[in-house]
Amino acid sequence: MTITSPVTIPAAPTITSSVVLVTPSITAAVTVPTVSAGALITSPLASWSATSGVSGSPVDAWSSQTYQTFIGAGSGRPTISANFKPGIGIKFDGSNDIISTTDATVFPQLSPAGGCVIFAFRLTSVGSDQVIFSTTSTTLSNVYFNIGVKSSGKIWIDWAAGSAANSGSAIGTAVLSINTDYVIAVKVGVDPLLWSAYINGVEDALNYTAGANFYVFNNKWFFDASLINKEFLVGATRLLGVVTNPFNGVIGTCRFWKPTLSVSDCLAMSADISSQWTS
Repeated sequence: MTITSPVTIPAAPTITSSVVLVTPSITAAVTVPTVSAGALITSPLASWSATSGVSGSPVDAWSSQTYQTFIGAGSGRPTISANFKPGIGIKFDGSNDIISTTDATVFPQLSPAGGCVIFAFRLTSVGSDQVIFSTTSTTLSNVYFNIGVKSSGKIWIDWAAGSAANSGSAIGTAVLSINTDYVIAVKVGVDPLLWSAYINGVEDALNYTAGANFYVFNNKWFFDASLINKEFLVGATRLLGVVTNPFNGVIGTCRFWKPTLSVSDCLAMSADISSQWTS
């Protein structure tokens, strides 16, 4: 076979400019990772939202997406508030409004190692101690764990495990205002001195007061697994049938995560909830 014309091989391309590697700059502030609305980093153990699962006004029941339902009874039932972003909240009157459950299976995974609770709410008044979430014994007067707002307007975590010596409290530093939307994140575990609280994503220093046996509450934070007769309440605490420290304000949502949720993820979840529930 005769080749009638030479085969031409194209010349290699000429690189006309050098490749520049750019090192990304790091700003001084470290930002918390964000997530889009509703895009959870990890699903909560339990989640209640005033935009769904609420029946009646006054409220007969508040159903969770994953766990048991809070039940309202008698005259002490909260009502629906239409002026809370995204348009609905559960209003507690600061007198005797509560919703509760005594189902012993509610949050079994949150005991004993702790967890992260995040909630969106608005205070109507300050000046008295107010409990937002509480677990108590229905047969003992000195076993309880409460998260709420102190009369001073500061975050308040309060607990007792059988006696004054086996009790303590942690009070925040920042003063909350009335008629202002807040998202509070509280991360607790087996060592109270390592607990942390955040207001709209900003850490709020906790100040502790404790009985002689400060660490007796280890492994007994939100639910003491050894208790048979226990009650979980929203809007107040109840000891031997008596409602005390009622909450005066509106709650939009509350969610609970297992203790493996990191602080950064807890803050990311808080930011996600803030985007939906604060003005």
